[in-house]
Amino acid sequence: MRYNQGNPGTQVGGYDKPSTYDIGIRRFRIQMYGQLTDRVFIYSQIGINNFTYDSDRKSGGTPGPNHSGTGGFFLHDAVAEYALVKNRLSFGAGLGAWNGLTRFASSSAGAIMGLDLPGVEETTNDVNDQFGRKLSMYLKGKLGKLDYRVALTDPMTYQKAVGYVTTPGPNASFALTPPKPQYQVYFSYQLKDQVSR
Repeated sequence: MRYNQGNPGTQVGGYDKPSTYDIGIRRFRIQMYGQLTDRVFIYSQIGINNFTYDSDRKSGGTPGPNHSGTGGFFLHDAVAEYALVKNRLSFGAGLGAWNGLTRFASSSAGAIMGLDLPGVEETTNDVNDQFGRKLSMYLKGKLGKLDYRVALTDPMTYQKAVGYVTTPGPNASFALTPPKPQYQVYFSYQLKDQVSR
């Protein structure tokens, strides 16, 4: 619940509204996962962000910039994983978040605590991905104290992004050309306590 005193000229639905009161849902998730066999694991997550009285309803859309959902549920994750060598090497594919060179670049909305991730970790959020997720295939595992993942991801086209403009301005950060596959790796050597990723 919140009460907001707006700036002069603030409008809601085309009408001046110097202050607003609303009840909203900041983040809601439904996770479905299961170990189908001793080697096959599936994981899926749907959810909604920033749903308020002013949100689009029943849109089924994707979230907007900086996690601002459009009012509809959207797919966060949908991956299937097969353990090639149990506890050491797994192959997976689907819509997932194995991204980047840093630990926080692969954000998990299902495991995030009460705080948001630093925005700097999600530089492409909903520009060439869906809430930090891309269609990908990956290898991941653990060899002793070495935790690793290697992914081949398929970025989404910029033309379908929320806020897409047909003519980039002087400070454009994304090209209009079709995306190319991205190769991503992450290695972590854990000296003391062993943390699964």
